[in-house]
Amino acid sequence: MLGRGQSPQAQGSMIPDRVLISRYIEAEVLPARLGEAQKRQRYADWLENARLLAQVTFYDPEIERTVRRPAGGGCCGSSCSAGR
Repeated sequence: MLGRGQSPQAQGSMIPDRVLISRYIEAEVLPARLGEAQKRQRYADWLENARLLAQVTFYDPEIERTVRRPAGGGCCGSSCSAGR
């Protein structure tokens, strides 16, 4: 992910976060006492759980209604030419 369309400054600001995440994974997800197969399984489980937890939740009811509205379904507000 690092480097895809990002400025060098943006890439540099992400390095501390990546180091922190790597340290957490090494200490909490993949402790040294586990065998390689167990580490692979624990990492896969952790990554899947992280993906599930990272899903976006809409808290604004208006945004949620807009997202759920079918595309192309009706007038889109003041810029709509249908009412003119």
